[in-house]
Amino acid sequence: MEKNLRYKTWVRFSLFAIIIVSVIALLSIAKIYNGNKKVVGISIELKGKDKVYFLEEKDILKRIKSIYPGIVDGANINQINTRQLEINFSTDPWINSAEVYFDRLQTLIVKITQTQPIARVITTSGNNYYIDTLGKWLPLIDKFTPRLPIITNYAIQKDGKPSNDSLLKAGIITIGKIFEADSFWQAQMAQIAIENMEWVLVPTLGNHKAYLGEPVALVSKLNRLKKFYIQYSYAHGLNKYEKILVQFSNQVIGVKKGETAKTIKDSLNTRAQMQLWDTTQNNNFKTSIVINDTVDGSNDAPLMKNNIITKPTNNLKVKPSKPQPQIIKKPKPTNNLTIKKPKS
Repeated sequence: MEKNLRYKTWVRFSLFAIIIVSVIALLSIAKIYNGNKKVVGISIELKGKDKVYFLEEKDILKRIKSIYPGIVDGANINQINTRQLEINFSTDPWINSAEVYFDRLQTLIVKITQTQPIARVITTSGNNYYIDTLGKWLPLIDKFTPRLPIITNYAIQKDGKPSNDSLLKAGIITIGKIFEADSFWQAQMAQIAIENMEWVLVPTLGNHKAYLGEPVALVSKLNRLKKFYIQYSYAHGLNKYEKILVQFSNQVIGVKKGETAKTIKDSLNTRAQMQLWDTTQNNNFKTSIVINDTVDGSNDAPLMKNNIITKPTNNLKVKPSKPQPQIIKKPKPTNNLTIKKPKS
């Protein structure tokens, strides 16, 4: 019994040793075989959104040559460490991911996915950066200037680099996504300036500023502002307003030159607001659009005309209608009248 057990153990050990030796032998043969293989070419594939490329194939090839100078002259495949190339590419902020390998034809395949910037940021010190959808800061690039929203007067840290405040970054990313998805804002949004922690939109059209307040609920605020532009400004113009306030919940307030936001707000507290239903949101979103023409210190509620509040409704003086003169029609004379004489 004990003899059989020893025999089985010896057989198992022998089989295991044979497998190990076979694997080592195969690897050695593969290494010798690959050592005789030469790199026959390099294929570089760049992936960018909408075929917009911030990098070029020559930049990638230059980086490969800096690590393996003889690769173009037909270097041995076993001398090329593809993993090392991937790690090197990952250090470039403009490269989001890299995949490097040899195909069966001995061609070095390099697939590069670019980092996609979503906004351009100018700090209080005047330095320029791009930022991507993950909140990663990117340096400027000379080859191409993408069309992106511009955020100015952005705060910096003690080392001079842009602030990594999560609220500020989230606001920039939200603005960038709205800008990217909506052609209206691509045409109307010139820049967003940060003034005393308040975000202010500077439009392309109109001599005014739109005050968004803190960088929260930006989707709702910009939706209301867009609605104001479309429903009111196209018909009445924007040059009469100095400010458009959308930081107050469910309100858009147009402030004429010479008025103050405090006057408007105090007056709004005593006014009955007309609610406009946003039909694009399945009637679940209400907005009060208050035009400063109607805020004059009275307690009049605004009047909606063609979905736009234009003037007060209370204390309207209705002039009594003047009595209309009564017109009496005279009978028209008729022809061939017969006059009968009275009988005697």
